[in-house]
Amino acid sequence: MKTGEMKVKCLISAALFALSVSCAGAEAHNPFNITVHLNPENDGEVVYLMNYDTGEKLDSVIVEGGVAVFSGDIATPTSARLLMDGNRLGNIYLEKATINVYPYERNIESDGELQARENAMTESIGLLREAYSALPDDSTSIAAADSIASAYDALLWATLEDNADNPLGVMLFSSLASEMSLEEMDEYLAKYPSLKKSVRVNNAREGLVKQSETAVGKKYKDFAITYNGETKRLSDYVGPDHYTIVDFWASWCGPCIKQVNVLKELYDELHDKGLNFLSVAVWDEPENTLKAIEAHQIPWDQIIDAQSIPTDLYGINGIPCIILIGPDGTILSRNQQGEQLKKEVRDALQGFESTSIAE
Repeated sequence: MKTGEMKVKCLISAALFALSVSCAGAEAHNPFNITVHLNPENDGEVVYLMNYDTGEKLDSVIVEGGVAVFSGDIATPTSARLLMDGNRLGNIYLEKATINVYPYERNIESDGELQARENAMTESIGLLREAYSALPDDSTSIAAADSIASAYDALLWATLEDNADNPLGVMLFSSLASEMSLEEMDEYLAKYPSLKKSVRVNNAREGLVKQSETAVGKKYKDFAITYNGETKRLSDYVGPDHYTIVDFWASWCGPCIKQVNVLKELYDELHDKGLNFLSVAVWDEPENTLKAIEAHQIPWDQIIDAQSIPTDLYGINGIPCIILIGPDGTILSRNQQGEQLKKEVRDALQGFESTSIAE
C-alpha cells in the first residue's frame, strides 16, 4: 500500500474512532488531542493507540514531520498505551485533555483531571522518598522509616479510594493486587465493586485463583507444549520414584540466569539421588532460549516455546518461578530462590532418601 493511501486510511480510521466513542454516550463529551513527539527519522512508522485495560486497538496514525497526532471524543475516560514497532511510548489517560507525549524524554504533559490527580500522588510519593533517603543509615532511623512506609501505603490507598470508579483507581489496584491474597482481593472488590468492570483487575483475580489452585500442598497441573513437531508434557517428568524441580524462566530474565547457578549446584549434588530437573521457557523466542541454554551450559531437559500456557495455568506473574513437585504429584515448594530453595529441596530429599533406605 502506498504511503498516501495509508495516510488516508488512518485519517478515516481516526474519524470513525471519534464517531464511535462519542456515540457510546450522547451526554458525555471528552474531546482529546494527543501529540506524540518523535524524530523525523520515525516518519512513515505507525503509532498505535491501545486500550490499556483490554488491549484493544483504538486507533493508529502514521508519523509525519516527527510527530503522531490523535484526536477524538471519548464517552468514558480510560487508560491507554501508545506503541510503535512493538515499543511502548507511554501510558496516558484518554480523557478531556490536550496531551503531549515525549517518549525519548520519558515525559508526558496533560491538562486532564486524571493526569493531575496522578501527578499529585507522584509528587507526594517523591517527597516521601526524599525523606526516606535523608534518614541516617543506622538503627535510630527504624521508627522514622516505618512511619514513612505507613504514610506511603496510606497515600496509595487513599488515592485508590478517591478514584475507585475511574482508570487511575484501576491502575493503582492492579499494581497493588500483586501483593494481595485472593481473600484480600475479594474483600477489596466487595468494598470497591466498580473495579470489577476492569479486565485487568479480573485477570489479576483469575491469576490469584490459579495460584491458590497450585499452591504448596496442592497437586500439580499438567500441560503439553509442542515444539519442532515434538510434544512434551510436564507429566513426562513427574513420577513416583523421584522429586522434580520445574524452573519457569526466560533468556532475557537476569534473575532467572542467577537462579540457574543455584539449580546447577543442586543438580550436581542431587540429580542422581532422586531429583529430576526440568526448565520451561516462557515468554521468550525459541532461538533466544536455545542460545541461552548453550551459553549457560544448562545440562537438564527443557520445554521450549511454552509462552503463557503454563504461566496462565499456574497464575505466574513473574519469573523465575521454581516449583518442587513430590513423587505423588504434590507441590512441596513454590517461588523460593537461593539458599531457601536449596534448604527446602535438601530437606525434601533427605526424607525421601531415608524412606528409600528404610524400605
